[in-house]
Amino acid sequence: MIFLKPIGKRRPNNDRRSYDRERRIVAYPPTSTGTNYNLVEEVEHDPTEKVIWKIIHSPDGDFVYDYELKSDRRKRRKRCPGCENFLELGQRKCLKCQAETRKARNRRYYDLLKARIKTGSP
Repeated sequence: MIFLKPIGKRRPNNDRRSYDRERRIVAYPPTSTGTNYNLVEEVEHDPTEKVIWKIIHSPDGDFVYDYELKSDRRKRRKRCPGCENFLELGQRKCLKCQAETRKARNRRYYDLLKARIKTGSP
């Protein structure tokens, strides 16, 4: 019978990068002060992520109520498909292209209304 070794000790090959990629880091929140206690015990995350603790500073003491994981790597900025301008995070089109799309949509709608009025259909 062959027993499997834990992931931390098992190496599929001698490539050190693949070995380091499997590790996860456990982060603990700053200790609470006063009569309050932390609502978050510990957080397990990748080495490429950063933990941001959400802390409440109350008169009775400080405590952590939540956390947020942020990627350390910078994301590549996207470009607008219409005019190649850089976009903010979460945008699909730049403001100029959004306005043009809205104008074209309204123009099509009003042309459709005019055609309905001429033909007399509802």
